[in-house]
Amino acid sequence: MVSFAAIGAFTRRRLANAVTRHTQKRNMSLGHPPPPPPGGWTGIDKIVRDRLPYDYQIAAAILGTYTTLIVLWRVKAAISKKPKEEAPEVSEEAVTA
Repeated sequence: MVSFAAIGAFTRRRLANAVTRHTQKRNMSLGHPPPPPPGGWTGIDKIVRDRLPYDYQIAAAILGTYTTLIVLWRVKAAISKKPKEEAPEVSEEAVTA
């Protein structure tokens, strides 16, 4: 009969090999812009990549655009907020009459 410790050790080794083979490789160096595709950038990609060659610059531009839109929307909503209508005051004489 095989002991549970032997089965556990075997399983851990198999899982460790599988995990190290299939882990994602992280490529986060900011040293170089990504290479252009074969034939070069075309369309809007060419315009954007001429001005913002690095991925982090494009990410910052997108975040900045969304942040600006949200802030402008919030400011507009705060400025155009309608004042609350005041309820008419009811006097006791009108109620008792």
